[in-house]
Amino acid sequence: GKLAVLFASRVRGQGAPMVATGLFISYVFQTFDLRKLYAEIPEFNYPLFESGEGRFFEIEGRLADHEYHGGRYFDTVLLAIDAHHWRENGAQLFL
Repeated sequence: GKLAVLFASRVRGQGAPMVATGLFISYVFQTFDLRKLYAEIPEFNYPLFESGEGRFFEIEGRLADHEYHGGRYFDTVLLAIDAHHWRENGAQLFL
């Protein structure tokens, strides 16, 4: 499955959007028999998520020069959230 999240600039840096996303991920893994969720992040947004690498997700791929923004091309980073890893390491933070 794929996960898409869009945070309005006025709520970036606040906890509520990340808590809501974590609760949703927990719900998806509890409700559906999925092994992984994937998210595609433009590399210019990756710093907003990088603290979760190894804890909540792993980088599984990169699409070189995939996104055009502000007059230049950026890579797209492919993140994978593994259900087993999420249940052991991530879910308890959002319950």
